Amino acid sequence: MAIQEGGPSGFDLFDPKPKLADLASKRIDGVNAFFGSSGGIMPSPYAFKQYGKSGMWVCERFPHLAQCVDDIAFIRSCHAESNSHAPAMYQMNTGSTRPGFPSAGAWTTYGLGSENQNLPGFVVMPKQEGIKGGAANWGVGFLPGAFQGTLF
Repeated sequence: MAIQEGGPSGFDLFDPKPKLADLASKRIDGVNAFFGSSGGIMPSPYAFKQYGKSGMWVCERFPHLAQCVDDIAFIRSCHAESNSHAPAMYQMNTGSTRPGFPSAGAWTTYGLGSENQNLPGFVVMPKQEGIKGGAANWGVGFLPGAFQGTLF
């Protein structure tokens, strides 16, 4: 298991929204943006095609990944209660918007164990400047320290 942050939005990679192209650059009345005024609607900059037996949509940027869609689990039900990155990252990784709870990696390692006792149960691959919210995103919270993620 690996926890990563950053990169293009899943909407731009695996979830085409054709209606957004029709509404490009238009503003929506009544939208109250968290961090100031919102801009116009922005469609994905990529073209999409369906792949595999599942018919999964994949953008043009991932032609090789598109060949494996039937072997990948795509989770489209995640949402966050916060518009701010750090609390939203805590929620995605631990289930809570507040730090101090075990990460998904810690729970997985706690419940299933590790493939090899000489290697970490899971690794964390942050961007150079680090993950928003820091180590609490891959921490163990109240679980024993042996289930902590290892920075890679």
